[in-house]
Amino acid sequence: MKGVSGTIQITAGMVASISAFIQQTTTDPDIAVFTQKLNLFLFVLTISCALSDIATKRRLIVAADGVIDAQRNLIAAGKSVNISSDVMNMITAIDNNKPVLINLMESKISNLEISGLSTKFDALDADTQIDFFRNFYNLNDQKAWNNLNSLKPINGSTTNTYNLIDIWANDIKSEIQLKGNIAFLDSYGYMIYKEKDVWEHLDQIKDSPGYNRTNFNPIGGHTESNFIDISSESDLNSSTTPFFIKFDPNTPGLPSTGNNPMNNYHFDDTNPKGHIIHYNLFKENPNLVANGKNPYEFGGKVFTRIEKKTEINPNWSTDKIKEEHAFALSNKKQSRVDPPAPPRYGQTDPYQITWYEGTFTDGTVVKIKHANYEWQNGKLYTDYICYFEIQR
Repeated sequence: MKGVSGTIQITAGMVASISAFIQQTTTDPDIAVFTQKLNLFLFVLTISCALSDIATKRRLIVAADGVIDAQRNLIAAGKSVNISSDVMNMITAIDNNKPVLINLMESKISNLEISGLSTKFDALDADTQIDFFRNFYNLNDQKAWNNLNSLKPINGSTTNTYNLIDIWANDIKSEIQLKGNIAFLDSYGYMIYKEKDVWEHLDQIKDSPGYNRTNFNPIGGHTESNFIDISSESDLNSSTTPFFIKFDPNTPGLPSTGNNPMNNYHFDDTNPKGHIIHYNLFKENPNLVANGKNPYEFGGKVFTRIEKKTEINPNWSTDKIKEEHAFALSNKKQSRVDPPAPPRYGQTDPYQITWYEGTFTDGTVVKIKHANYEWQNGKLYTDYICYFEIQR
């Protein structure tokens, strides 16, 4: 076959070897992915032998790159496949034509005439440039390109900015397909940079000081997993303050009667995707006494009862947790709109809550709350995402 940068020998035996491998069945998900990539490569290879246009050669190089990526994943997982070394050497030789793809991307960027975009692309290493090609070469919407490259303010700053291409290159650690989703990149930028407090609110539970607050309000903390088991009064100390407390119902002296019993059994409900719903938790809260409220009390400390708290899969990395929130935000669909409430926080517009449902990449449905304005962390926000909750 005449390649884009030389001749690559492809024999009938190689094609037969690929066909035989594809016919095999497997229950291993990693080998199944490799087989799918190899099947796509064979399909494009068949077309390429009949056509010699640059677009077909480009597709062949991309298909070869997919096979090589799948092989790397197999090696990293300690797995192997029984396929001819001649076949893999041939696919590697085609994959090594990747500079052709980089040149194509450079030409496209030049034709877009977007200030600074060529400089950003040139600053990427070769492998990242190939990823950029895979994600964006077929993007033909000028507005989308402008959105990718434009500088956006961080927390309303006039000097500190972020850029979706920088997020794509430096922040996102997920699969390449997700990185090319511009709505996802936009949502990630909104959550992590444009309104940085959004992520801090979702990630960490904290007191909500602010406008005419008369009671402790344990806000946020959708992803936080600071839990501690308490089975005696002596277990209570200053270190318990940042934790969600799971009281053993048999703890000596734990109130079991009256208006505020604390011996309700806590329990955890883990769904098949590894996400957890915690029931009957407590959080230390001295503000209740200061505000004249009737608190839960034990061991000289004051507590707020938290009936239910959802927790994202604790085995997910911090990077993945951020990305999953952004992905759910990017695919959200409106589920209901609450009736307008009277203005609050010194505003004149009615207070409006809209509810959405989005999904994580594993298919888990999450409930998302949006307020036209909201007071959080001592600050007034507009157009604010203020709540995530995993749905069973």
